[in-house]
Amino acid sequence: MRKLLWLLVLLLPSVAFEQTKFNQIPTQPGSVSSTDRTVDDNGTTTYMATFAQVLTFIESNLPTVTYLIDTGTTFTVSSGTGACASTSTLKGGSANGEFLCTGTAGASTIVVNLPTAPNGWACWANDDTSTTAWGTGSSTTTSIKLSGTIATTGDKVTFGCTGH
Repeated sequence: MRKLLWLLVLLLPSVAFEQTKFNQIPTQPGSVSSTDRTVDDNGTTTYMATFAQVLTFIESNLPTVTYLIDTGTTFTVSSGTGACASTSTLKGGSANGEFLCTGTAGASTIVVNLPTAPNGWACWANDDTSTTAWGTGSSTTTSIKLSGTIATTGDKVTFGCTGH
């Protein structure tokens, strides 16, 4: 964990905070012991800082992410069976969204085509109309197979995936 934090300390000033001045860090060079790390504020002076000072700076300057919205090109579907042999109303982004299964109610599967992920996809799916959780089957780097039971024709299925 400490190694990762030090990597962030080294990379963040040069990447994410290029114009940021470290006002919370001591203003006099050498004002902390030599066993602590240096932090460069991209100015003309390098200052010393304790681990706690650097951590405080990072925590107070990183944005808070409360949710992510997938605005990519809407996913496509293929190879449906049962009620999902025919689908309509695809909505969402490239790796999450919703669709309607418009075939006869019953056991169903569908393959959702996704963008390329290095090692595959981890997904969840639900029949929102009947509030039934669906299972996820085989995943490739570009698709996932979802399966569940459709209670009535036209049930809405929602899903979300994270590439790994």
